[in-house]
Amino acid sequence: MYAPKNFTASATLTRSDADTVLTVNAAAGLTLTLPAAAGTGDTYTIVIGTTVTLNSVLVKVANASDTMRGVAVVAQDAGDTAVAFEAGATADTITMNGSTLGG
Repeated sequence: MYAPKNFTASATLTRSDADTVLTVNAAAGLTLTLPAAAGTGDTYTIVIGTTVTLNSVLVKVANASDTMRGVAVVAQDAGDTAVAFEAGATADTITMNGSTLGG
C-alpha cells in the first residue's frame, strides 16, 4: 500500500490510486470517478473521513460500459452497527448521502 491520499474536491482516479487508502474529507460531498476498466482487478479503498452534511459522496465508473464489483461497508459509531452493500451486476455508482446511504 502507498501513503494515504486525501480528497476534498471531485477527482478522477488513476490506476496509481489502487491499493492506496483514499480519504474523503468533504462535508459538502464530491464525486470520485474510477479509471476505465482494464481487467486488472485493481482495488480502491475509500474512507469517508468526515460526516457528509450536504449533497452526497459519489463513487462512479468511468463510462457507460463499465460496472463495479465488490462491497461497500458502512459503520456507524453511535449505533455500533455495520452495514454492507454488495454491488449488483449492473452497478455503476455508489451514493453516500451522509444519512440513510452512509457517509
